Amino acid sequence: MRSYLCAAFNYVLRSQNDPRQHYGHTKHFDLKTNPVDEIPLQRDYERVRERALTDDEVMKLWQNIDAIPSVGLLTSHAVKLVIVCGGQRPKQLLACCWSDYDFQRCTVTLLDCKENRTKKHVVPLTKIALAILEEVRKTTQNLN
Repeated sequence: MRSYLCAAFNYVLRSQNDPRQHYGHTKHFDLKTNPVDEIPLQRDYERVRERALTDDEVMKLWQNIDAIPSVGLLTSHAVKLVIVCGGQRPKQLLACCWSDYDFQRCTVTLLDCKENRTKKHVVPLTKIALAILEEVRKTTQNLN
């Protein structure tokens, strides 16, 4: 939890001081420091693991995620979409707008922003991915 909070506050600190981020944004948190920096690091709890889910674990996740009360419908769809898109970076995949999807060609164009350059990456969408996206579209069409 500490590492997630630290990353979130660092993001806010960087973005509120970045003049490019202020265009069109009205929120400002007026942070001077990261409050999580004061909490000591617990190395035995904050270690990167190298274990991947087994095939059986992925199947159990797929079959049961919809029934978990604390997981919302859109989160469930997001997890499934990440799985069926072949391990694309979740942040890139979930940051896509509807205009990034080409439903005629069954593709999505991801933007990879690294080192002050942007690369486009076109990913094919399977029938399962398209079905998930259709469910998301039905769910979200009235949210705007």
